[in-house]
Amino acid sequence: MSKLAIAAETDEDRYDTKTTVRCLECSTELDQTSEKLAPLVEGILKANTFSRKEEVKAWEQELTSCEHILLLQQSEGRTIEPAGLGHCSSCDLKE
Repeated sequence: MSKLAIAAETDEDRYDTKTTVRCLECSTELDQTSEKLAPLVEGILKANTFSRKEEVKAWEQELTSCEHILLLQQSEGRTIEPAGLGHCSSCDLKE
């Protein structure tokens, strides 16, 4: 296996959401499609969606190897400093 992908499930996948715009002082529901409110509502909804997507971001990792690992002859086990584990000592391949 050389590639691993995890797809995150978002609230949009699980729930049907209804949005209303309401005046908090008089509890009147406002028309969110009005000329002044529409851009504000759209901006707020997009910002909220973006933050949620960042929290639950799906990630993908692809494992690659260099020619040096294919010909590797392992020696006896020893303690290695953690800083030395991030790259191939014979080329620029990292992690």
